[in-house]
Amino acid sequence: MISVIDNFFQPWQLKLVTSQLKLLPFYTCFDHPQNSASTYPGTKTEELIRVNPLLESFITRKLEKTGVQQVIPSFQLNQYGHLRLESDNEEDFVHKDVGFDWAFLLYISDTNLESGTKMYGTENTPKDIDDIFIKFKQNRMIVFDSSVPHMAWGNHGKDLNDGRLTINGFANYS
Repeated sequence: MISVIDNFFQPWQLKLVTSQLKLLPFYTCFDHPQNSASTYPGTKTEELIRVNPLLESFITRKLEKTGVQQVIPSFQLNQYGHLRLESDNEEDFVHKDVGFDWAFLLYISDTNLESGTKMYGTENTPKDIDDIFIKFKQNRMIVFDSSVPHMAWGNHGKDLNDGRLTINGFANYS
C-alpha cells in the first residue's frame, strides 16, 4: 500500500521545518558519524532524534494524525534529512528498505515535477500496476510498505539550497 498526503504541513510549519533541517550537517555514507553499513547516494543527517529531537517529535506527531493505514500506534521511527543533487543521479539504484515495516518520504525543497520517486511492482501490488511515479511536490508525504522496490528519480540542484531535500523515515511496529 502506498499513501500520498499533500500539504502535510501548514505553510508556516513547512518553513520552520525547512529552516531547522538546513541547519544540520549532512554526511556521505563514508563519513557519516553513525557509521551505518548501508550505502546511499547523496548526503544525509544523523537521526533527527539525536540532532534535533523537537523536530523529530513534531514530525512524528503530525504523522500519527494522518490516519494512514500503516501508521498505527506503537511504532519505532528513525528519521533523517536527505539531500540528493544532480550529480547523484548515476549512483541511484532501485532498493527496498530492508529491516523495516514501513517507510515515508517527505518532500521538503521546492516542487520539481521532473523529479520524484519511482515505485516498482511487487508480489503485493495488483497485477495491473507495474510502476508508479510520484512527482516531487513540496510538502508531499509518501507512506509505503518498505518492501516495495523504489528509487529517487530526477535528482536535481547543485547544493542544499536548490537540491532534492527530503526527510526520510523508517519504522517498525513495536
